[in-house]
Amino acid sequence: MSQIDQERLDALAVRYARCQDLLAPAMRALARMQLEPKADASFLALHALMQKQGIVTTTADWERQRSLRNAVGHEYPDSETIADLLNSIHSETPAVLSIVERLGQVARTLVAENR
Repeated sequence: MSQIDQERLDALAVRYARCQDLLAPAMRALARMQLEPKADASFLALHALMQKQGIVTTTADWERQRSLRNAVGHEYPDSETIADLLNSIHSETPAVLSIVERLGQVARTLVAENR
């Protein structure tokens, strides 16, 4: 694999991890905007709130996406494990980006209602 292709795949993994990492703080911020008492509660309570609003799907989906995020920081000696990780990231990226979009839609609606 060329150096450029390796850098692109590395960038994909790092950007996926960063995006997924920022979702929990964004969900807390949205809950605070909504004056939701669960904003500072446990993450499971926050996740349940976001699930009710249709922003996130199941806890199992979140855990899978989070696990991939955590895996990005590890060193893997064999190419098969790296390929599996990158393929999984590729598969989960649309779901993570959908969460970002739904968070944005709800936040924009809330801001518009409070003008």
